[in-house]
Parts: sequence; C-alpha cells; structure tokens
Amino acid sequence: STGEVPPASMECSEALIRIGELNSRIDELLDENQRLAGQCVQQNAPSVAEGASGDGLSFVDSSGILVVLAGLIFTCFRIRSFYGDALAKIDRLRTSHQALTLREWINYRMDIWFSQDTQSKPKLLLALTLALVFQGALCYYLVKPDAASFAEAAWAAWTFVADPGTHADETGVAPRLVAFVISLGGMLVFALMIGLVTDTISEYVDSLKKGRSKVLETGHTLILGWSRKILPLIAELAEANASEGGGVIVICAENEVEMMDTMLQVDMDANEIQLKGSTVICRQVALHSEADLRTVSVTAAKSIVILADSEVPADSSDASALRTMLTLMALESDLQGHLVVELCDIDNKTHVKLIGGQQVEVVCTHDLLGRMMVLSSINAGLSAIYEQLLGFQGQEFYAQEWPQLTGKSFGEASFAFREGIACGLLGSDGRTYLNPPDEKIIEEADRVLVLAEDDSTYSLIEDGLSTSPSESIPPGPVVQNVPGEPDHRLFCGWRRDIGDMIRLLDEFVQPGSTLTILCEESVQERQESFEWQGRDMTKLVNLTLIHVVGNPTIRHHLQQMEITKFCSILILADARDISARDSDSHTLAAMLLIRDIQCSHEFGQLTDVKTPALSSSETKMLSMEWFDRAKQMGNGAKIACEVLESHTKRLQTLHSVSEYIMSYEMLSKYIAMISEDPHIHPVLEELFCSYGNEIYIRDVSHYVHPREQISFYAVSYTHLTLPTKRIV
Repeated sequence: STGEVPPASMECSEALIRIGELNSRIDELLDENQRLAGQCVQQNAPSVAEGASGDGLSFVDSSGILVVLAGLIFTCFRIRSFYGDALAKIDRLRTSHQALTLREWINYRMDIWFSQDTQSKPKLLLALTLALVFQGALCYYLVKPDAASFAEAAWAAWTFVADPGTHADETGVAPRLVAFVISLGGMLVFALMIGLVTDTISEYVDSLKKGRSKVLETGHTLILGWSRKILPLIAELAEANASEGGGVIVICAENEVEMMDTMLQVDMDANEIQLKGSTVICRQVALHSEADLRTVSVTAAKSIVILADSEVPADSSDASALRTMLTLMALESDLQGHLVVELCDIDNKTHVKLIGGQQVEVVCTHDLLGRMMVLSSINAGLSAIYEQLLGFQGQEFYAQEWPQLTGKSFGEASFAFREGIACGLLGSDGRTYLNPPDEKIIEEADRVLVLAEDDSTYSLIEDGLSTSPSESIPPGPVVQNVPGEPDHRLFCGWRRDIGDMIRLLDEFVQPGSTLTILCEESVQERQESFEWQGRDMTKLVNLTLIHVVGNPTIRHHLQQMEITKFCSILILADARDISARDSDSHTLAAMLLIRDIQCSHEFGQLTDVKTPALSSSETKMLSMEWFDRAKQMGNGAKIACEVLESHTKRLQTLHSVSEYIMSYEMLSKYIAMISEDPHIHPVLEELFCSYGNEIYIRDVSHYVHPREQISFYAVSYTHLTLPTKRIV
C-alpha cells in the first residue's frame, strides 16, 4: 500500500536482467565463433596438407583455437543452465514465503557437497588448478605473439603455476602481466594444497588417537569394557603369556583412547607392572555394534572377556553385558574363541548361561568375592592360599591327557607325578571330578588335573604307578572330633550382596551362633535391601542376626559392642561412591581401632591421656610393643579386611595385624584363568562354594606327633590312603 518494492522482488528482477544480458552475450559469441571458424578454414586450408609432410604447427594452432572456443561455449551453456536451475529453485522457495538470495542458495549447495562428499576438497582444488591453467593458457596465447601453439601456451601457464619464478624471463608488458597473475594464482593453489595435505595428515593422526583404525591380529585376548579390574587383569594375562614371548591384549571401550592409554601408562608405572613381551592395544568402539566389533578382529580372538561396569548399578551393568553378549552371539558361527561374561547379580547367571550355551563362561564376581571373604573369615590363613592358587604366579592347575594312566584308578595315579599333586579329573563327558574316589577309573581322553608350579616342572613317573615313601611312617596322632560351639562374628560395613554372604555363613557355623552387622545404614534400610533382593533372613538355621547402627572408624561405637567377644571380624570395603584409596583408608582405620581395643582389653593401655609428650625413641619403642601385642592377638581373634588398591597390600601394617583379601586382584586372577583355559572354571567354582570339595587349614598336630620329623610326601601319602580320603 505504500508503493515500496519488496527486496525479494528487486533481487528477482535484477537476476532476470542479468540473465537477459548473458543470453545476448552468448548469441554474440556464437556468431563470432562461426565467423572465426570460416576464416580459419579459408586461411589454413593449404597448411593442412603441408602439416602432413611438415611439422603441422598450423594445424595444431587451429585445433587449439577450436578447443578453446568449444570450451567457452560449453562453459557458457553450463552457466546458463546453472543460473536457470538456481532461479527456478529460488522462485519455488520464495513462493513458500522464505526469503532467499542466490548467494545463500550457492552456499547451501556447497555446504551439502562438502558434508556428503569426503573427496570434495581435493576435487575443488583440482578444479581450481585446471581452471587457472586453462584460463591462463588462453590469455597467454592471446597476448603472446610468438606462441607456437595453444598446447605450448598451456604448458607455459602450468610452469607459472608450479614455479612462480619462471615468469621473470617474460618480455613485454602484457605477457608479464598475464604470467604475474598466473603465478599469484599458482601460489594460492599450492597454499591450498599444503593446507589440504596438512589437514589430511592431522585427520589421520587424530583418527589414530581416537582408536578407530582396524586391529589386524589373530589369537589375541579381547577385553570389552573398562573397570577398576582392568589393570590387574592385564598384569595376569601378561604373566600367562610370558612363557610364549608375550601376547596381544586388545581393550575395547567407549572411552577415549588417549584417556585409556594415559591411565594405563600411569597406573602401570605406579604399580611397577611389567608386560613381559605382551602388547596392549586400546580402541574406542561401541560395544553393542557388530560393525565396530569386527574392526577389532573379534572373530579371530582366542578369548573374549566382557567386563562389568562398576560405575553403574548392578542391574544396568548386567543388562549392558547381556546386550554385548547377544551382539557377539550374532557372530557365533565365526567366533573362534570362548566368551567370559562378568555379571554383578548372581540371579542373572542362569538365563545368561542358557542363552550363551557352552561357549560362554559366566562369572558372578560380587558373589564370588563374598564367598572368598566368608570362607577366609572362617579359616584363618585361607586368603593366602587363594592368592597362591589364583593367577599364574605360584602354584597353578594344569590339565593334560596321560595315555600311560588310561585304565588305572585315580588312587594309583594320585602319586604318579614328580613335583605335582593330582587333584582330580576332567572327564571326556565334560564333567569335572575334583578329589574323586580312589576307585574312579581313568578313561581314554580323560585329563588329569595336577597342581604344580609350572607345566614344565612336573612329569609322570616312568612306570606311571604310585610309589610309597621310603621312610617308615608311624601311626598319626589320634584326633578327637570335638563338636563345635556357637560363636559370635562381626561384619563391619555393608554390601549389596551381603544377604548371600549371610546365607553362606549360616551353612558353616554351629547352631546358636550370632552375626552382628555394624554399619551406618539404618535397620529399616537393611531390611528393605534384603526384601528387594528376595533374601528372607528369617529362614536362617544356625545364625541369629544382630543389627547395630554405627561407624566402625569411631572408637566409641566399637567400645559399646564388647568387641572382644567376637572370634572373627570381617571388614568390608566401603560401598559408597568413593575412590578405592579412600575406601582402603576407611578399612585400615577400622582394623587398627579394633585391634587396639582388643590389645587394650588383653594387655592394658600402653599410654594414658595424661602422659606427657614422649621422645622419638620412646614413641618408637611403644610402636614396636603395640605391634607385638597385635601379632599375639592375631593368633586368637581373626580380622579379615577387604582391600581394593594394590598399594595398600604393600603396607607392613596390614600384614602384621590382620589378613587381607585383594578384591580386584583376586577377581582379575579368576577371570584371567578362565580366559586362558575355560575348563578350569568348574574346578574353581567348586572350591569357592559350600558344596562339594573345599579347602581347610588344619593344625599340624592333626598329622604329626610332637618333635617328629617326617617329609611332606609321607604325610600326604598316609592321609590320602585313609578311608576318609583327604588331599594334603
């Protein structure tokens, strides 16, 4: 209504005017092309014949001009077509009430091209180079009177682009000006090329840092996931492959590769871990993507370990592990190795095992660790035995076929090995027989399970028969089995699976025993946790639960409990969301407080509050006396601590006054053993449960008379041949 023309209409009008001018110019060029072509034919017709017998330069000149003109015509038609398509697109967008200019549309199309075509940059650089050489050759040919041909002009233009210094030899104002402009364009082109090469190299280096390149390995160990157990697991796998010169360990997680490499390097240096020839490769992959897993040669791995995520709740971690396992099961026909799946909740073990089948070994680490701690709290010194049996340092289990023993009984084969103890059989039917009866016949393809230091240190006796000891063996002492009495035990701390630990402890203690739980969680929270996990504590047979709310690191809370009445105390790692170092500090503080209260009750106070300041020598003497008392107390009241960090393991204080269970280290050793040999899993499962064969520590007086000298072999042989067979 005001009479003003909208900006969009003005732009459209200007564009139409430009198109009209361009069409007129194209018509003029076509007419000029026809006129020049006619003159060339008339003037150069005799030269064609001469070119057949001469040097043919005139023919090349006319051909070059025709090529140039044809290129100009084609370019004009492409420009006209481009402008026509662009304006049609702009008109359609304007009808949909979108303000759009030609520049915006061109930028939009360029943006799409760069985002969709990975080779857009080199293509654009090549097009700019060809356009510069072509246009420069045309201008140079027109201003250079003595140019032999258009091909020579094109070559000269290329030399100006490739080497800007060559234009200094030109004479004449016009040729110099053209050569100077081409040289400037050449410098711009080569600057762009250097930038492109630099970007390409940087992108390649960044892709290597991000861990997106393929892993071309076979027979490697593949670890899927990242947790606090990754470092001890690497150490155990490196130890397992040390005898073979090392292996390849590939770690796949959704973390950045730089972060994983840095953490591993720092932690390995801090813990003095040696790879012993093994190689560790980190890759950032999506654990639920089949395509990503193929990039790490998942089908060629000898074993695949799926770690639980310790940073998320147990149900979320198990769900993620199950999904990763299902992704791998899609490749089941191509997989060469077996799977080891770590779960947090034992209730999920059954259906995961059913889905995975025989190729999957399921390890419930939370339940396993709880069983280790309960058994260690019952048998003093058992944690040290577990540390020797698990992993690849110290004594190990080896399973091998011995054709010489086929048809013989297990009793005959029990002492048929030098430097090794036969513990059981891995039957050809897939069953595991740990400590079988003497009458058990070794069948063909059965493997004998031997406990030895290394597979190269033990061997079969020549005739494959047991030999009795050469020394005379007197009758062993008569040990009367005195019925156990009810006892009192203490758990300091709270765990998510503490209900399973209580039920396991209920199977070992005598009726009338009590278990006191001291932690900061309220009684109502504990009952709700039991109900949430489906653990009914009212069905306990031998145990009576006593709940105490308090902090085990506060002396006043401990003194109110009559701490000296407990025969066994188990200090659990802090389950709150804190670091492993803080958790171990909390554990050590509770352990020292409990031991100090026990010593004070047994021997009296070393110092009094009113005692004046002591000298350094007096303080040192008191410290030594305190540790002597703590060691004496350790012979009676047992304290077992759950330790997370390996640094804490090295503290002399921990060794002096209590037993310890390295939770992450123990679990990593367990997983590493199954990763290297899945047939050992049933053996380990039976050792750490309440059914089947178990490990007990007994006093030497049960086997040897006082001041009697007898070899370990003789003691083992004697008690292995008793009616109540026991492997010693």
